[in-house]
Amino acid sequence: SGPSGTKMFGPYEYVAPKYWYEDSKHGGAYGFNTETGPGSQIPPIESLRKMLSPQDLPNINNKGWQFHCGRNEFRNLDFFLSVYEKRYWKDSDVEDFAFNVQMSNYEAIRAMFEAFVLNRMDRSTGVVQWMLNSAWPEVYWQLYDWYLNPNGAFYGTKTACNPLNIIYNYGDKNIYLSNELNTDSLITAELKLYDIQSNLINEKNIKLNARKESIEQVFAIDNIVAPSDVYFLSLKLLNEEKTEVANNFYWLSKKEDELDYPNSQWHYTPPLENASFVQLKEMQPVKIDSEWQTSVIDDEFSATVTLENLSNKIAFFIEMRVTDKLSGETILPVIWSNNYVSLLPNESKTYTVKFDCKGKKVSDFDLKIKGFNM
Repeated sequence: SGPSGTKMFGPYEYVAPKYWYEDSKHGGAYGFNTETGPGSQIPPIESLRKMLSPQDLPNINNKGWQFHCGRNEFRNLDFFLSVYEKRYWKDSDVEDFAFNVQMSNYEAIRAMFEAFVLNRMDRSTGVVQWMLNSAWPEVYWQLYDWYLNPNGAFYGTKTACNPLNIIYNYGDKNIYLSNELNTDSLITAELKLYDIQSNLINEKNIKLNARKESIEQVFAIDNIVAPSDVYFLSLKLLNEEKTEVANNFYWLSKKEDELDYPNSQWHYTPPLENASFVQLKEMQPVKIDSEWQTSVIDDEFSATVTLENLSNKIAFFIEMRVTDKLSGETILPVIWSNNYVSLLPNESKTYTVKFDCKGKKVSDFDLKIKGFNM
């Protein structure tokens, strides 16, 4: 019946988001890639504290950290850190690193899944992430870790795999609607483009019929000049009742990633140039108001969490946690409807969370919120 299209060419190390759209010889979004993933996925600080000694924890990529890497080419974080520190920055301490690196986890994995989604009609038939989770505490290849703690890659994957979605293509820089459902949907697609100071530069809305099992281009932004070194793209889908059914928020760089495809190896493709997100540090601080409505039924804790951005600036990359009030420990395992979220100026959003509370009361738990510019 001809070639199957199945491949296992990697990569297994970090590659920039556009790789998945551009590559046509190695691990890019064509065929059925049965094993791949963009390398190390550092877990949140709570997991790092459990897996590393107090002496090793602050010294990123020392022998203690490397014990929780892989083998051979993956025995340390040298390559990942060399790219991360060029695209973002070198963090001042491990607490900042463990939070900020979730941005890299999120954008790297989201692009992989989205590229396979957008190419599914003609070039690609599937992708298997290496890996879903780790068999022991480590800093490589995981959407959630040994302690069942999801990192930024988990929520990047969750966003990318929304069956009705609006997606930015890092390859041709246009916006696509993807409907993997078996029903048509009348929706409104919304685009908002912001500069680093949260000024609204461009706004577009279009009503359309999202045809079942279809992909179509809905906006072209390939000719839009980047309004600042770092800028933001907010994409939403609203149903006929004006309820949001999909939300995709991108931070983009005027300086683009460029990859050295001729020198690709089995586990990675080296960069020629790196995007730069250092201008994120210029974002103005915002205040977030939060409240939650909680209940415990049959030993299951559930809550709706409402976040309100009280500022006319973007609230970027917000992490929500539920903690045990007595110990301060993050509750795990936990199911959030979404996390590592961003709010537009003066925007309010509601999320859900649930977990097994094992006989405890609502008053035994706290909600903790941290954001990049909070």
